[in-house]
Amino acid sequence: MIRRKLIEDQSHDADYAGWIARTIGANGAILKGLKADAVLRVRALLMAGVDAPASRSVSVIIHPATQLASMIDGLGESTVLADFGAFAEAVLQRYPYAAPILDELGDAPKLREQLVGVWLKNARSSQFDTANPFAQAAPQLDDYAKAVLSDEQAFRLVIGVVEAADWGARRAKALRAESFASTPTIREMALRQAEKKPKASAALVEKAFPGTKLVAFLTDELDAD
Repeated sequence: MIRRKLIEDQSHDADYAGWIARTIGANGAILKGLKADAVLRVRALLMAGVDAPASRSVSVIIHPATQLASMIDGLGESTVLADFGAFAEAVLQRYPYAAPILDELGDAPKLREQLVGVWLKNARSSQFDTANPFAQAAPQLDDYAKAVLSDEQAFRLVIGVVEAADWGARRAKALRAESFASTPTIREMALRQAEKKPKASAALVEKAFPGTKLVAFLTDELDAD
């Protein structure tokens, strides 16, 4: 009843946009089985809120990050990607460190890989306003590392932060200076990757820092024994 009366019948009316946004954030399953024209209208409504959320807090149900998390939970990854893929991609780009999203990625491998791609890009960015927020968020992201990252991805993130530190990003420099002590899981995973795949790891280090040997990198950056 709510789906038909609110989502399908009123999604064209701007006066109902806030109510629809809240409903999606509270229960993403409300979008199941929408007619094609309603999907288009809801998609436009969601996209409009990505860069101008009604609330800055990601824990509020009207925030795009909470909406996406609710949709993953209520619809499943395949439906989210099929019907609202552009919205999902935009939210992952705009709010890549939001806990509501991270909490829902266990059964969403494609979205998880998209998100990790954003992390890898942001970690090594030469733009301080991109690299610093990643480094600042890294201790919280560390709580999700085992669920979200492979060992290789963790190793690449460490390399990325060191690259950003070389560019001069303040937060990345701080994370580097402490040898990634505030991200113990990422550090452990990176060291494990280097031990399991030394040739591949050495190649990644050489590509990022020509002339630097793997052993020296692990000693200098991760305080390896």
